[in-house]
Amino acid sequence: MGDSYEKRQAEPLSSRLERISPPERAVHPTPRRKHSELSFSKSELDGDVAFRQERLVRKSKDWINRASQALWDCTHGEVSEETMTRLRRLVLDRYSSIDSHRKAVGFAVAFLKRLSKTRAEPLFNSFTVYLELPKNVKVRNTITGRIVRREDIVETFKRIDAAESEVLDQLSSFPTHEGASLRPDL
Repeated sequence: MGDSYEKRQAEPLSSRLERISPPERAVHPTPRRKHSELSFSKSELDGDVAFRQERLVRKSKDWINRASQALWDCTHGEVSEETMTRLRRLVLDRYSSIDSHRKAVGFAVAFLKRLSKTRAEPLFNSFTVYLELPKNVKVRNTITGRIVRREDIVETFKRIDAAESEVLDQLSSFPTHEGASLRPDL
């Protein structure tokens, strides 16, 4: 028995692996789910909507209902790159306000985050990248669209001076009171 043990020790690993049949040699990792297999049910979505709508005002409930309906219409329960991109495009086309975009897309991101936590499936979070909103270019608004002349500036200062003198006249019409302090150190 000692000889066979020593023989196995001396034999290189590669030759030992050749003698082992492939099914024995294969490493069986935990099966990874494909991205296209991620899904959710309408009842899960409705449950999340009910959870989020607790103690909210009517307008907030309306936005949650709109966002959940858009999510279901675009995905029908399937979470994939295609369905998330479709949802993003729908929201950008349907609403013109950036606030509306944030509400609708934010709901979908929060729902995916909730699914990843409740199911212990972190792949749901990986689809939030397809829901990112486009970056906004800040437009600098000018105070006025017309050319400001010297006369306009002079007129503005005159109006400021007139308003200031009016306030001072009003303040001077109030009676002044003198008070005495009972504390000697004041």
